Amino acid sequence: LGGTCLNVGCIPSKALLDSSEHFHNAVHNFKEHGIDINAPKVNIKQMIERKRGVVKMTCDGINFLMKKNKITVYNGVGSFESKTVINITKADGTKEQIETVAQEMPALPRALFQRYTKEYGLSEYDAYNITDNKGIALYYESILAHTKNYKSAANWLMGDIKSYLNEYGIEMDKFPLKPLVIAELIHLVEEGKVSSSVASQNIFPALFSTQESPLQVAERLNLIQNSDEDALKGFILKVFELNPDEVARYRGGEKQLTGFFMGQLMKVSQGKADPKLANGLLRQLLDA
Repeated sequence: LGGTCLNVGCIPSKALLDSSEHFHNAVHNFKEHGIDINAPKVNIKQMIERKRGVVKMTCDGINFLMKKNKITVYNGVGSFESKTVINITKADGTKEQIETVAQEMPALPRALFQRYTKEYGLSEYDAYNITDNKGIALYYESILAHTKNYKSAANWLMGDIKSYLNEYGIEMDKFPLKPLVIAELIHLVEEGKVSSSVASQNIFPALFSTQESPLQVAERLNLIQNSDEDALKGFILKVFELNPDEVARYRGGEKQLTGFFMGQLMKVSQGKADPKLANGLLRQLLDA
């Protein structure tokens, strides 16, 4: 959200402001601070309304309510609405102050949607579902303060987190886990310490009854993946020993049995084999 919507292009014309005595001082102070109120209203999207000394206008999704020496700025609609009051006085009604307010106000759903699809690479479906609710959008933004894995953050939000909200009938602001915790879950999977399924099925549910971090939960439940090649080779050879017929069939051309071996490997390793590393080693040993 840039300063455009609060700059000269969105300020009503001098004739409109002068029509009400209540705005005479505001007009004077805009002049004092170098804002040209006679500039064209290039960004005004909807009508300007005059009523009882109040000017209401909407510019690029931002609603202005101007009365006496105050401008109340409403950013967004519905659950996305936020409110800021600017006092237009000689002391503090500066152009810089107005632009600062514009920069500090949260982005509108349309701007977020564009950012999520164009910059973050989210699908339009995910971007719409995130921006459709202010609480969810703010939570998503908070996760991204700790990780740049935009897609994983969206997957957690649209999957496990939304399921939890639906199950317990609560809104996003009542969700008990902090955004940092979700980011830590994402990091565990990124670092190969746990699989995404273990993070979702084992660690995520355990977090609601403990103050431990995701890593501490994974360690306590003995869920950290084994990335030691020698240990993984031992597990794979154990699988071969238990399933000699399937090994022979695979080497006879039934390559689709790879999935079977991976399942057996996860069973033998009690789910702790690093899937990416194990898959490569498994194929290597099967094809030896």
